Amino acid sequence: MSLLINAITHMILKFINCGLIFDRSEIIRRELEISGIENVTAKYKQTWINHLERMDNTSLPKHALTYKPRTGRDRGRPRKRL
Repeated sequence: MSLLINAITHMILKFINCGLIFDRSEIIRRELEISGIENVTAKYKQTWINHLERMDNTSLPKHALTYKPRTGRDRGRPRKRL
């Protein structure tokens, strides 16, 4: 019964503080000074974009990054081909 009371109390405090209470994994990350996976992927993505910006304008990866298709796809089910 006390576990249920503790869980309910924690949920109420979390609601009152509007998310100021961190979850357990966030506390562990702060103690170990490790960034989360979201930060790691964002940093990797930014590094890759910086690398592409340094490339020639004729390079294929840079062209693929800025590519805009001229037309969209047709809506609905594909037509049956014979």
